Parts: sequence; structure tokens; C-alpha cells
Amino acid sequence: MTYQRAAFRVNACAVPREGMMTLGGHRTAEELYAGGLHDHIEMYAYPRCWIWFSLWFWRFRSPSRADYDKLALRVADLVPELESALREGKLGPHIRRIVFPHPVAVIRESKP
Repeated sequence: MTYQRAAFRVNACAVPREGMMTLGGHRTAEELYAGGLHDHIEMYAYPRCWIWFSLWFWRFRSPSRADYDKLALRVADLVPELESALREGKLGPHIRRIVFPHPVAVIRESKP
């Protein structure tokens, strides 16, 4: 993340066993990861502004282990929202769906 601070978001995608179509073609479940090459969901601290999970660094105070633990617990509390989005497609307040346009196969007719 910019401004010299650590930040993250959570990318997730439910993948069928037979795999799925991505921008790079069909991929098996083993070949996929939530790296953004296919439709997926993202979990943010504040999704309306696309604000990632992070800790604020104050000028004369570095974050402590307790600060990181609080952040981890905050994100862990949102896991049910993530599961609901993956299982049922219900988007909670911290979830955004990212959908890539899928390439359309163009069928060219051969000229006689």
C-alpha cells in the first residue's frame, strides 16, 4: 500500500471442481488462485471507498503486536460475511464483486 504502511484486502473465489473459464482460458481448480484473473469477490475495510485493512502509523508511535492482533480479530469477525458471499452470493457491507468481461467467441463463416 502507498504511504509507507502495510495494508491488505482479501480476495476469494469459489471454484468448481471442474474448473472455470478465465480471461486466459479454461483453468482447472488446481491452476486457479484468487489473483484477479477471473471473477471473484474482494473484502475491504470500507468497500465504498476501496479502503484496505491497515493500521495507522502515528508519528512517534509504532504499532504494537496488540494493534496487529486487534486488526486480525477485526478481519476474522468478517469471515461469516465472506462465507455468505461465497456460498449464497449475498454481498455484505464489506464485500465487492469483481466481474471481468468474458471474451466472446467470434464465429467466422467461411465463404463458398
